[in-house]
Amino acid sequence: MAKIIYTDLDIEQAAAEGKTSLFLSEDTVLTDMAYEKAKLLGIELQQSQNDQPPSAPIRPYLTSSTIVPD
Repeated sequence: MAKIIYTDLDIEQAAAEGKTSLFLSEDTVLTDMAYEKAKLLGIELQQSQNDQPPSAPIRPYLTSSTIVPD
């Protein structure tokens, strides 16, 4: 999959458009200048919180706590 690269100019444009946050996926690359510009302009950088590999099934019965009566 192709990478998305954000530069400081992209961050300035996003701020000019009124954006207050950017979502960064695993395929997003942020230059050092873009990171500094986002901090300076108050743009929140949100990263994916996906802790599971895409192929892993969701099994809530393994993660939920179950109380067994005595």
